[in-house]
Amino acid sequence: MAGWRCGLGVFDQLAERLGMDRQSPLRARAGVGYVVLDLTNEGHCAFPETELIKKATELLGIEEAMVQVALGHKIGESRLVRDRVADESWIYLVSLHRAAPSWHPSLRGGRTPSIAPVEPPGGTMMGYGGPTAGGC
Repeated sequence: MAGWRCGLGVFDQLAERLGMDRQSPLRARAGVGYVVLDLTNEGHCAFPETELIKKATELLGIEEAMVQVALGHKIGESRLVRDRVADESWIYLVSLHRAAPSWHPSLRGGRTPSIAPVEPPGGTMMGYGGPTAGGC
């Protein structure tokens, strides 16, 4: 089933049919996790916390305070990481935060990584300048 993807709406409908309250903390935590994974699938390595909270609040249709508690829970469970970049909090998946020292400007003194051009199989030289702060 390559390319098959089930959005939060399908799971939300199923949970509602099973009697889960739309204001459930469990739903809020699942929704925050979904938003972070969705942003990662869009190519983000991290996302500003304030914008993440806004996206999750809008998607879930719940109060911002509930999203903040859910985010705190995910961080407390070590599923997500909060890090400061240029006086702003950014949220990372744990695996991407662990990889960050190789490219993250705040961990390298603000320098952009220099990655040599790579010759892919079949030719055509390609170069990559590396990601910038807060995203790829």
